[in-house]
Amino acid sequence: SELIGIATWNFREGSLASRIQRFAELGFDAISLRAGDATALCRGSAPEVEDVIAKHSLAMVFHPSFVSGGETLSEESLLTDFELYLAWHNKTGALHTVNYEAAYVEAEDGERDYQAEAMRPVLKKMLAMSDGAGFSVGVKDWPRRREQLDAVAALKAYLHFGVLVDLGYLHLVIRRGLEPNEPFPAKAAQNYLDRIALPINELHVRENDGVHPIACPPTSDSSYMSSLAEMLRKKGCKGISTIEFSPESCGL
Repeated sequence: SELIGIATWNFREGSLASRIQRFAELGFDAISLRAGDATALCRGSAPEVEDVIAKHSLAMVFHPSFVSGGETLSEESLLTDFELYLAWHNKTGALHTVNYEAAYVEAEDGERDYQAEAMRPVLKKMLAMSDGAGFSVGVKDWPRRREQLDAVAALKAYLHFGVLVDLGYLHLVIRRGLEPNEPFPAKAAQNYLDRIALPINELHVRENDGVHPIACPPTSDSSYMSSLAEMLRKKGCKGISTIEFSPESCGL
């Protein structure tokens, strides 16, 4: 991956603009915003944030969701916000990718039933609207298997359609049924990545113990993150790597 970004939504100290300024000074060259902050930025309601983005020539990532409060958002609401994102990018050229939280129902065993019928029509309109605009569009961890991709096969015609791969979720999935002290299941990780047929727009880089969905920063001595990085390099992944962690869940 060429760009290293950081997700802003788990940090509370100071204003959003001051946090982004600090991240830029630390060397991050991409910033990821949740829907509310992204919408405020694109409406012109956060000029100080826009100034920091321009000052440091930051690549921007927007991470909205198909769902709010457990309910799938209306197509009208989703497209209204997407039009704002598109207009802002046409003005600034700073938007790199927009990747949505998926609509899904999670079973007790952690398996997700993705709501393809709810997402596909609006996603098709988003892709048509942004065709040739210069940023990619996708959904987090979907579609990542062949049968899921078959449900949205027509969308593959849009070359800017991709997927956000959450490495924390990947680790939880491949460790299901394993004892905590078992070594990293490299073959399962490789199979997981091999089944992803779309371009990878973005990675969410966060560590966990393979059991709890916590979000900790990757550590220099993490053998499993090193293994994943090598697998992704061989796969030709060129998406943004977004560090996502929660200081509270890591005791920081």
